[in-house]
Amino acid sequence: MTAIRRPKRGAVQPPLSKPSRAVGAGSILLIVNADDFNLAEGVSRGILEAHDHGIVTSTSFMVNFPASAQVLRELGKRKKLGVGLHLNITRGMPVSAARKIATLVNGEGAFRKRTQLNIGKISAAELALEFGGQIGKFKKLLGRLPTHLDTHHHLHAQKNVFTVLSRVAGRYRIPIRISRLCVSGVRKKLKAKGVLTTDTLIEDLDPKMAWDGPSLMAALRGLKAGVHELMCHPAHCDGELMSISSFNLTRERELKALCSPSVHALLKQKKIRLISFADL
Repeated sequence: MTAIRRPKRGAVQPPLSKPSRAVGAGSILLIVNADDFNLAEGVSRGILEAHDHGIVTSTSFMVNFPASAQVLRELGKRKKLGVGLHLNITRGMPVSAARKIATLVNGEGAFRKRTQLNIGKISAAELALEFGGQIGKFKKLLGRLPTHLDTHHHLHAQKNVFTVLSRVAGRYRIPIRISRLCVSGVRKKLKAKGVLTTDTLIEDLDPKMAWDGPSLMAALRGLKAGVHELMCHPAHCDGELMSISSFNLTRERELKALCSPSVHALLKQKKIRLISFADL
């Protein structure tokens, strides 16, 4: 998988274009987005804790898994937590009828694992159908559109997935997470369609490079004027998470780092303003 990678542990990617004109001179705006909400109970619980006691301002909801009434109630209580959609085609069952998205599913009608998915042979029409179905499911569950769109396993770093994502986002005028394909010209075209993005993305896709206190502090110290997204995966690592994801124990480390008083103090010191995608 191709992804935006940190050049060094905790370092920030250089801006893909000049900072937005909406950003005042010297202003540093930061979205801290926790991926994988609803992947497992321990993940959802950890993300809510990282919002309540830490610096998480946004999360990405996986809607193709069953969502309990309690999880939805708890999410609804957090009025300041931005909730986007984590579009997923590599785990679980689809929202669409399997017969309509044959290039996305296996013989049992479930999504193929990332290692078994041939990205180049995905039907664009089928992908758009499933993405649209997941947006519809999100709206049914939460009564509104997501604050932004991103993809599980950062699949929109692949051109054909990015093309479909951009088209679907433009239909609803929803912001998206940037990928390596969001060079300056592309971002201008997206903006013209009402699809906003941040200036940079700081990712933690590799479990071995998950955030800890020092790496998170280093990333925050490196932020310059502009609008940034910091991707994270906090969680309480329970048996369910251990059984379905290789990104498990290090999520506990991220939760601790995101709730550290030192991190809060650094944000204040550098005058970093925490926002969500809804603020774009």
